[in-house]
Amino acid sequence: MAESFWIETLGCPKNQVDSDKIAGSLLADGMRRADGAEDADLVVVNTCAFVESAREESVDAILSLTEQVKQGAAGERWGENVGERQTAGQRETPLVPQGGKRLVVTGCMAERYGSELAEALPEVDAVVGFGVPVNVGGVGGNAGSGGVAVSNGAEVPNRIAISNRATAETAVPRMDLLNMARPKAELPWAYVKIAEGCDRSCGYCAIPQFRGPQRSRSVEAICEEVEALEIREAVLIAQDLAAYGRDAARAGKNGQAGESGRLGNSDNDEPASNDEPASSPKTASSLKTTSATLSAVKSSPLSKLSPTNQSHPLNSTRPIVSLIHEVAKRVDWVRLLYLYPADLTDELTDAIFATGVPYFDLSLQHVSRPLLRRMRRWGDGDRFLSRIQHIRRQEPDAAFRSNFIVGYPGETEADHEQLLEFIEAAQLDWCAFFAFSSEEGTFAADLSDHVPASLIAERLAELRDAQDAITESRRRLLLGQRMRVLVDAPGIARSHREAPEIDGIIHVPAHLPAGEFAEVEVKSAVGPDLEAAPVESVKLAGAVKSVVPIKLPESAKLAKPSRPTKPVAQVESATPAKPTKPANTATAGQSHG
Repeated sequence: MAESFWIETLGCPKNQVDSDKIAGSLLADGMRRADGAEDADLVVVNTCAFVESAREESVDAILSLTEQVKQGAAGERWGENVGERQTAGQRETPLVPQGGKRLVVTGCMAERYGSELAEALPEVDAVVGFGVPVNVGGVGGNAGSGGVAVSNGAEVPNRIAISNRATAETAVPRMDLLNMARPKAELPWAYVKIAEGCDRSCGYCAIPQFRGPQRSRSVEAICEEVEALEIREAVLIAQDLAAYGRDAARAGKNGQAGESGRLGNSDNDEPASNDEPASSPKTASSLKTTSATLSAVKSSPLSKLSPTNQSHPLNSTRPIVSLIHEVAKRVDWVRLLYLYPADLTDELTDAIFATGVPYFDLSLQHVSRPLLRRMRRWGDGDRFLSRIQHIRRQEPDAAFRSNFIVGYPGETEADHEQLLEFIEAAQLDWCAFFAFSSEEGTFAADLSDHVPASLIAERLAELRDAQDAITESRRRLLLGQRMRVLVDAPGIARSHREAPEIDGIIHVPAHLPAGEFAEVEVKSAVGPDLEAAPVESVKLAGAVKSVVPIKLPESAKLAKPSRPTKPVAQVESATPAKPTKPANTATAGQSHG
């Protein structure tokens, strides 16, 4: 019988796509899927390294899986607790696979930490970076060219850590996951990765260090994948989605980039320099706060705000817009995740409206202008709110998601108050809040003015409570509304307002066929989820491009919240807190990009 495999995927949707590509390669090699890790000959753990909590989760998953796939020569077993493990140097007998089973670690942690990870986890047969085959054959096997032997103290043979990191000289891995084939989707929707890497230099983010510069796929390759998946909804993802195609434009100019988007700045908003943080008292005192202008939202059209990407002026079609139109010809719904706010031009929003999925996942991160400059990011609360209101004027039923970092070095109580006020004014459908994580090699790692862990926890709780109430209120506004939904599985459906896996769901009768669209009427709301019944008398024909708008009460639009003022907290030198799971119904996979 053919060997079997099991893939455990951690982290964001982009990792899930990589796992699908790995599965495709293993199936092509003649292997078959196992029912679980305990039944597999090969177990692959696709790890996440975005923040400290994600790395801890990855290590815990690896240790847990060793219980299912490994056993020492003397029948030794290991617990999930790191403190109970022995290093290879402490063992009298080196580890060997049980019945030929093997455990391989890949993904972001493998690429970022390589040999360190192999040394720290002697239970693992191989640690392989991006673009390297995972089917290494276990102890005594061959990992292929480029393998680097790692000693673990006991000189276990063929302990392997492999890295095929993308560099400016070698941008494409030997085994290019980005453009590899993947199996047909098991659900009526699928994530479709349109680019790899990122060209921005956000102060907190280490992703460009191990994912490399942006590398976009061709429109043809993306559309071929969408067709092969046989899905009804394509969820387009990338580290910087709206920047799709800019790398090709740069290559056409002989590598002369010259884009302001490299540092995430626009509208003459320069990121803070290393020697003069933008959140210094002098700078902060000279800038207006968001709270002073929330009641007077700018009415100028969005087209007057210059975009980050100067290579594609507003009167030209940007690559991402052309791609959306092409994908929309092949599926009923097209959804976009992770949009940088400066790139949200009228041309792009019109393309999104045309897909029938007016859903906007905006990577905002904060609203305080000085703090955003210290993050090396564009924008401020006023501009973000202006964009959101501009979109709602065009499509009142548009849904919004965003994510915010809490406790970035230098975040003051005034910054926190601005974010709370923005949350109340913007009335976003979904939000995730993350505690700041100091990442080695990033701009933020060397910043002072760390926020105490206890204060970060307090701010997170306050923000989450506020957003949970907003989400629940917006869901109740849908009572009695009729809407078109895609049935993902028996009893589970989504409308344009719910992105798969990260937002709420709609409970529907189990007899509605999975993979089909239905029109339903919302009967009840419980937290982030809805319950709906089918409207049997309505026959749908083709894609529905219009939706019933939600009418917000006047008090929910731009009213400034009435909250007691807190004294400004002292945030002098402190150790940043470990990140916590995002609030609401978001998952840890949500990107900070």
